[in-house]
Amino acid sequence: MLSLSKHSVSNKKLNNTLFLFCSFNALKIITGVDNVRQTLCTKFKKNMHKQILLLISLLTFINLNAQTDEQVVNELLFDLFGSQQDTILIKRLKTKTHLEYDSVSFSNMTGLTIPSQIISDWNNNEESVDYSTVWNELNLNKMDTLIIGNDTVMCKKPIFKCLTKVEIDILFEQTRKRKDIYTISKILFDDSRETAIFHFTITPWPGDLIFETILIKKVFKKWKIIERFDYMMS
Repeated sequence: MLSLSKHSVSNKKLNNTLFLFCSFNALKIITGVDNVRQTLCTKFKKNMHKQILLLISLLTFINLNAQTDEQVVNELLFDLFGSQQDTILIKRLKTKTHLEYDSVSFSNMTGLTIPSQIISDWNNNEESVDYSTVWNELNLNKMDTLIIGNDTVMCKKPIFKCLTKVEIDILFEQTRKRKDIYTISKILFDDSRETAIFHFTITPWPGDLIFETILIKKVFKKWKIIERFDYMMS
């Protein structure tokens, strides 16, 4: 009986030892799994943080480059219209920008060398652009700078007023005076939105017009007129 009792005690100790050993190893495994899980979570969070920052940077870049036609006209305000006292009258409908040149004929016309890829972008974008759009008068008048000449304010907001064809006809009929009405075509950008062209027309009287095509480019993140060509007067 004594021997049996000792044997039972020995088995219990062995079982307890095995239980402790297994528990310890299980704890190590669980702890290891937790550590792995924490490491993976940390790496995932860091990766997500980088992805979010990259997305924000990309969206900011796209926003900076994806300027509207109205913003471009605002940047070119003085180059296009100079300093004048009267409100600038623009035909509301955006006309189509026609591109009739390849890189060789463009160079012959302007003396400038334009990469064929930019010409190709213009041609492709000309086909895809919706020309049923109109100028947004509210956005045109968002510019903060007033037209100033010799430190004197020459024109107060609204700087621009958009008119329909009917309104333009009525204006000439009622005033019987020559009045510059500007027609600006839809600005045609290349895919990088760094180079663009558009048509610029001045109608001082029904049947009279001054027409030109304008090439613009971003220089230090600002739109600048590079060349005026296709000049025509009637």
